[in-house]
Amino acid sequence: MGALRVDAYDSDIEARVNITDTTFTDSPYSAFEFVSGGGTGKAVRNVTVDGATVDGAGTVVVQAETPGGAAIGGVHASGVGAAGTYNCPFPEGSGTFTLDDTGDNSGWDTTWDDCATWPEPR
Repeated sequence: MGALRVDAYDSDIEARVNITDTTFTDSPYSAFEFVSGGGTGKAVRNVTVDGATVDGAGTVVVQAETPGGAAIGGVHASGVGAAGTYNCPFPEGSGTFTLDDTGDNSGWDTTWDDCATWPEPR
C-alpha cells in the first residue's frame, strides 16, 4: 500500500485536498496512491500536491488507479524502485487519472508501461 492513500472507496472525492511539504522515507511500495478501493471506479478529484520529498519508494512515486486527477509540483524523488508513475485504471476502462505537472518536479519522470503487471518492490 502507498504511504499516503487517497481512496474514493464509497463515493467520488470532490472536496479540495491539499497535500503540502510532505516527506516520505523508504515507503515499501508507492509514496502517493490515488485509488477507488475495491475497484469501484469512483473518481478522486481536486487534489493538489505542493512540495514533497520522496527518499526511497519500493515501486513508484505516484500510483493512480482511478479516474480523476491531481496537480503536482515541487516533488523531488530519489531511490525509486521501478518508475515514477503507475497510471493504470482499475477496473479497466473506468477512466483515466490526469497528472497536472505544475513544475519543479524531479527524479520521477518515468512511467510503468505495462498495466497487466504490477512492479516488484525493490
